[in-house]
Amino acid sequence: MKRIMALIVTGLLVLVLLTGLSAVPASARGTDDWSVGDARIAEEVTSLVIESPDIDVFLKTGSGQEILITETSGAELSDDQKVRWQLDGTTLRIKYGDSIIQGIFGFLLGNNNRSLTVTLPEDLVLDSLNVSVASADVTTDTLCAASADFSASSGDMTLSLNGEMENAAFSSSSGNITASLETAKAVRADASSGDLFVTLQTAGQFAADTSSGEITLKAGEATDLSIKSASGEVYAALAKAPEEASISTASGDVTAALSEDADLTITVNTASGDFTSQLPVLMDGKTYALGNGTGQMTISTASGDISIRKAD
Repeated sequence: MKRIMALIVTGLLVLVLLTGLSAVPASARGTDDWSVGDARIAEEVTSLVIESPDIDVFLKTGSGQEILITETSGAELSDDQKVRWQLDGTTLRIKYGDSIIQGIFGFLLGNNNRSLTVTLPEDLVLDSLNVSVASADVTTDTLCAASADFSASSGDMTLSLNGEMENAAFSSSSGNITASLETAKAVRADASSGDLFVTLQTAGQFAADTSSGEITLKAGEATDLSIKSASGEVYAALAKAPEEASISTASGDVTAALSEDADLTITVNTASGDFTSQLPVLMDGKTYALGNGTGQMTISTASGDISIRKAD
């Protein structure tokens, strides 16, 4: 096995040498503009951008006024392997060396239990926060940002965002997303093969989409709501009825938990499934009215039951 691995590594190194620097992005051909290793940053930062291949990312808050960048590893790291950071105006960028050789060794040998922790002042409100990982988990304390975008190719995300936000976006190709928010004008959550669990107080627009995963939403208020799941159950608990809502699954049950005083007209479409309601409704064909029926909700399933429950 070791002989095979050695041959693979040798072959890949030869390929790199043959292709030359032309195959390496210009940004990777030197680190003159990037500092290396752990850091304490006292300068003003309004935007934070983090890119990580397979290193878990932790974002937390601290009582100090500096931003701390700390990396841990189960093995000694060379400068080429350490985290890099750059302050571009008031934008702090954090990444890892992106040479082809380093990527090969990282893939073959693993990340040695490495992790990256970025500690932000607890009173810092960022204009924008962007975190992108390839194959790693992302975990945050309660942070404040006007705009936030988290993405992972393969990894779980556990996120907490406070304050009034313009927009928040979360996406994972293969991983679960758990997010808690206060207020946002627009929220977007996507998972190809993973579950979504979102709690929020208020959102103007909320959209969630999964290919094969469950969606759970617990919201005080979501004015415009869109939830889609190809093969997964949907549970939406809404303290206040939305103005417009669409919930659909190809193969999965849908449960909407609503308040007893909800004013909502619900249109139900199911090819092979039952409809039940714990709340009193007025039925007109496939349309059911709660209260005066002001808001509009459409629930569609190809093969799944639809349930209306009384919110806790």
